[in-house]
Amino acid sequence: QAESFSASPFWMYLEIGTNTSYSLFWALQFIEKRTAAVRKVILYNRVFISFTLRLAFIANFTPHLYICKYMKITLLTVGKTDKKWVQEGINVYVSRLKHYIQFSMVEIPELKNVSAFSKEQIKTKEGELILKNVRPDDDLILLDEHGKEFSSVEWAKNLENKISCIGKDMVFVVGGAYGFSEAVYKRANSKISLSKMTFSHQMVRAIFVEQLYRAFTIMRSEPYHHE
Repeated sequence: QAESFSASPFWMYLEIGTNTSYSLFWALQFIEKRTAAVRKVILYNRVFISFTLRLAFIANFTPHLYICKYMKITLLTVGKTDKKWVQEGINVYVSRLKHYIQFSMVEIPELKNVSAFSKEQIKTKEGELILKNVRPDDDLILLDEHGKEFSSVEWAKNLENKISCIGKDMVFVVGGAYGFSEAVYKRANSKISLSKMTFSHQMVRAIFVEQLYRAFTIMRSEPYHHE
């Protein structure tokens, strides 16, 4: 079904229109002093793009969207990746993700001389460093044991839905050993859990990056994921 849609002139022109509209939308974001007319154009572009992406999703058609070239996904972690074999695994999928979206990892240095701090003090200080790396308009998603669980296919659909809500970069966060502060929880837009099992904070990084890559291959109907 998806192939027949992609061969249709309707979808071809819709795809071109969507990407052109998004390019205009993105360019207008850099205008600091926006007139009423500019604000209307931004609003109309947002509505049009959101509608076309959802229409394509309902029709089981995955357009070759250039939107992902403008959007950014960041994995923010507390502490460095100090396991060589974990970093090697991460590197494999980071290099693959570059074909789909702008992706980066930001490592917040671990706190030093914390022996005199309580768990809450550590979480508070780590939380301050996390929030310094998050912009007001970012979509902040915490990797948290109490977050929502997804299958790989459900995760791909959730991610696709987020991409259709344009204008926001996504920041996923792996917290420290004691979790997140209340301030981080209040700022967060959502929480996800990779599993009911407990993984080390090192392994979570590699698992998440692989699942992110898997989600994009599912969205593109590429031969990587098997049900």
